[in-house]
Amino acid sequence: MAAEILDEVPEHGGGQGPTITLRRSTESAVLATLHLLLTQQPRTVAVSTEETLEGRREFARRGVPLGRALRGVRRGHARLAHDLTAAIEEHVAFDQRLAELRVARGYGSRPRSGSLGARRVR
Repeated sequence: MAAEILDEVPEHGGGQGPTITLRRSTESAVLATLHLLLTQQPRTVAVSTEETLEGRREFARRGVPLGRALRGVRRGHARLAHDLTAAIEEHVAFDQRLAELRVARGYGSRPRSGSLGARRVR
């Protein structure tokens, strides 16, 4: 994901340090999203990980314009949504997909045992 963001928004890179920060930030965001999908507790507020905050500080320090920074965020979110949808299509029975997508987007009840959201990440 980080490589795709760098291809589209080169300002997110700028050397080994910023690239490592971007990779840590995107990995952290993916893991946090998966955690939110697997937990039984509903989230009422968005919480950024420390790695994501570190990335924001890096952008500010290097003077990356907000519009360019947000373009990379949108690209990462689009990739994550695409990959989650593909996983649901691959692992969830056709008649259960709509309910699973609603849970993934924050609507509806928590997934039942055996659905994608209830599976453990290995």
